[in-house]
Amino acid sequence: MDTITLCKKLLSYRTTSDKHEELVSIINFVEKYVTFASPNIFIKRFNHNNSPSILFTRKNSLKITKLLLGHLDVVPGEIKNFTPRVKGGKIYGRGTCDMKGVDAAMINAFISTNTNENVALYLSTDEEVGGEDGAGYLSKLKDLSYKSIYVPDSMPDYTLTIGQKGFEEINLIATGKPAHGSEPWLGENAIEILMDNAIKIKSEFDKHFISNLEGRDMNKPTMNIGMIKGGTAINQVPSSAYLTLDIRYFEEKEKNEFLNLIKNLAKKSSNIRVSRTMSGNPISLSLENEMILAFIKVLKLNKIKYKIGKELGSSDARFFAKCKGCIMFTPICGGAHEDIEWINIDSLKKFEKITKDYIRMNVS
Repeated sequence: MDTITLCKKLLSYRTTSDKHEELVSIINFVEKYVTFASPNIFIKRFNHNNSPSILFTRKNSLKITKLLLGHLDVVPGEIKNFTPRVKGGKIYGRGTCDMKGVDAAMINAFISTNTNENVALYLSTDEEVGGEDGAGYLSKLKDLSYKSIYVPDSMPDYTLTIGQKGFEEINLIATGKPAHGSEPWLGENAIEILMDNAIKIKSEFDKHFISNLEGRDMNKPTMNIGMIKGGTAINQVPSSAYLTLDIRYFEEKEKNEFLNLIKNLAKKSSNIRVSRTMSGNPISLSLENEMILAFIKVLKLNKIKYKIGKELGSSDARFFAKCKGCIMFTPICGGAHEDIEWINIDSLKKFEKITKDYIRMNVS
């Protein structure tokens, strides 16, 4: 089937993290689709921590030249968002931009492009919940090697992305003493302890990293208090509470400075402890890399008016941060994680052609 039809088919699966059967079903569908079109493809399926994923290779080897990397999971949405619709030259639906549209293009480019290289296509189902059991697991396989990674899960609108922020998720955990809500003086309120420390951390973070609060530098680190939980009953002084900080940064030095800041503040309170829950490496790429230079030639041959930029978010590319031949390029799309998520049809067709040219491009 053509890429637009395949995109619609992928969009019809409700592949959110809580629907394991749907995740397995879409992997089964893709396997049948690829093997029917290219019966000589080699397949490896994984199910690490009950997270299904699949790797297709041209040769029976993990020594790969170009690795096309995608994910088939999406964030939750209303049922109507899983019924694709076409209007005004765009496909609408959950996952069109992030990233089932480009998945469809990569799948068709992979099965229809002849090459003597061991090009591979990997599709996971856990990127939206961290990616540790999908791309993270793949990246740690003992015999895996690659020269270039192709990750079209980046800045939209023909932007060649040369950087993505790393992140740290940190729990701040407060311990108090329970008491009846009518006699709060008999207890120690863990939520209040947590709030006091959160205010101090936010204040120190802004002083340390942000010099101009009116016009923030997008390249600077950011901190978001993304979740707060505590207490079990309204009429009880809570004995425990925690919050989760989401830190984003481009430079390793900035991350270490913030971690030290957190640890030093926590030391001043016997009721607070810190735990790191998840982290991701920043991506930093050079326009002088041979693979990126070759890809720019592909864009020019296809007469694409591309931009160059750095992204504030992250992707599965972080698991392959050491690969300097990482290509992050996405067609015209928008509304990722929103109810109006869309991808431009003409742009998607051009992206498929670009992907085929990427698979064929030779670099000495």
